[in-house]
Parts: sequence; structure tokens; C-alpha cells
Amino acid sequence: AVESWRRVNFDHNQTGFELRDRHAAIACRDCHKPVAVGTPREHLQIQGLARDCQSCHQDVHQGQFEHAALVGGKTVRTTDCSRCHSAYRWQPDKFDHNRHSRFPLEGGHEKVPCQDCHPKAERNGAVFAVYKPLGTECSNCHGK
Repeated sequence: AVESWRRVNFDHNQTGFELRDRHAAIACRDCHKPVAVGTPREHLQIQGLARDCQSCHQDVHQGQFEHAALVGGKTVRTTDCSRCHSAYRWQPDKFDHNRHSRFPLEGGHEKVPCQDCHPKAERNGAVFAVYKPLGTECSNCHGK
């Protein structure tokens, strides 16, 4: 039974997936599931776990930031969430519009509310903000 399990002392940093911030607070079994239903603790999946965010978390951007990457000799579709987010807070705390987008917010654009340029949309029953593709020409927003 789970109650009889002993605490395991293991340096997770050795795996290449450091447990930081919110990941450090979850139980081992949240990621390391039994290999088969009803198997004892010794048979939890340890190796071969996916490291991408979408393996455990829903892609709230509906694939807008997906790109092709070579993983283990195979081309896969993936998203590098860490470009904008951290595991501490799932807010875009690392995103700088002027550095990470094709449209720097300068002059009158600095005070424009985000949703004026990034409207809400719905896909597969999920509501999300549209980040791309968006036009960057003046006529995309002005003079219509």
C-alpha cells in the first residue's frame, strides 16, 4: 500500500530535469506513474518520461508557438514555453514585447491594452488570445 512506502532521497538534478519552483512541490507519483495498473512501487516509470510542458500541461496558446525540432533523431512538433514562462509562476514573466516580437511597443503603442491587438478566439472549445499571425503594418489596425 502507498502508506507503507518509504521516503526516497534522490537528487533529481542528476536526471537533467531539475525540480524547481512548483515542480519541486509535487509528489513523485504525479509524474512517475506505475508501468501497469496495480504494480508495486518498484515498477514506476523512471526513464523515458517526456520533458516538454505539453506532456503534462494543456497548451493554452493552441499551438501558436509550435515549431519543428530534432529530438532523438526524429523531427517532432514542440513548444519552448521557457522562452516566456517559468515554472515559478505561469505568467509571461520573461516575455519582453520589444525583444521577442516583430512589433516593438513604441510611442502611442506603449499604452495600448494587450487585447486591442491580441483578440480572443476559440478553437476546439478553448478560448485563447491570438498572438500570431498578426499583421504589423499600420493599415492592419488604422485607416480601416
